Formats: sequence, C-alpha cells, structure tokens
Amino acid sequence: MEDAATIRRASAHDAAAFRQIENSAGMLFNAIPHLAWLTGIDDLPVDLYREIVAYGWSWCAVDPAGRCIGFVCCTPEGSDFHVWELAVQRERQGRGIGRTLMETSIAAARQGGFRVVTLTTFRDVPWNAPFYRRLGFQILEPDKVSQRLHGVVAEESLRGLPAEYRCVMRLNLEPAPD
Repeated sequence: MEDAATIRRASAHDAAAFRQIENSAGMLFNAIPHLAWLTGIDDLPVDLYREIVAYGWSWCAVDPAGRCIGFVCCTPEGSDFHVWELAVQRERQGRGIGRTLMETSIAAARQGGFRVVTLTTFRDVPWNAPFYRRLGFQILEPDKVSQRLHGVVAEESLRGLPAEYRCVMRLNLEPAPD
C-alpha cells in the first residue's frame, strides 16, 4: 500500500512539475468525446506558475520520495481568493489528494481574512463543478459574475477553453474562529 501524500507550500522549483501533472490529469478528458481535444491544448506556462507561486498561496502534494504529484495554485484578488488551477497526476487521483489540496487552500484563505474563494471550471465535467459543489462552492449566474471573473473566462477562451462549457464558482467564507 502506497503512503499518503504530504501537503506543503509550493516553491518556484515545484512549478516545473506542474505542466506534467496538468497534462497527466487532463488525460481524463479523453473520456468525454466533445472535450477530448483538450488533451492537446497548452497548459499555463511554467513562468506563469512561478509568478502565481511567488504570491505564497499555492500548495503541492508530494509523494514519500518528495516528488510533486499534485498542486493547487491561488492568488489574492482584492478581498477574494482565486484558485487558478488544481491538478493531481492521473494515476494518483481518487485518493483524496485534490480534496485535501482544496481544503488546505480554503483554510488558508479563511485564516488570511478573505471573504470568498473563486474559480472557473467546466460546468458538467464530473471531476470539475460537481467536485467543487461538494466542497460548498456555488455556480454564479452570469449577472452575478464580477468584471474580474468575466476577464478570466475571456482569457481562458483565448487559450482554447470553450466558454459555453465553463462556469464561475464561488465559496463564501466565514471569518476564522478565534
């Protein structure tokens, strides 16, 4: 039986592994005929991951040998906390690593005094919006989406992510207990 992953803050060095992890996780899209082509699009560049990690709000899951096998990258956006990417290597999925990464980032956002956690994802992909709903996120109606988040969806569309399948989600945070 394989040991569980350890969660730690991500470093700039870890960012080099994020694209491989994202590519591995993306192989699941092959099971969805109208989205299978996504396995061939470019992920976020390593330099952008390094910029996001530099904010200090990203975490990675490492195996017992210290190899990065999953990550979540987040940034502060005013009083909001935005999740840019969550990915776990395909062969490591289904073990709670992604959930633990998200719970870690949500707890940090709460302790950091953020009011909400936001993200964009695929509306009907089982490991996307339904996964985040189980963590308490809600899909925002288009008229409730901020200018900033409309911009995020527009940028994703330019990278090839079809806006018609995407949604914006939000988790309202309660203040951290004293």
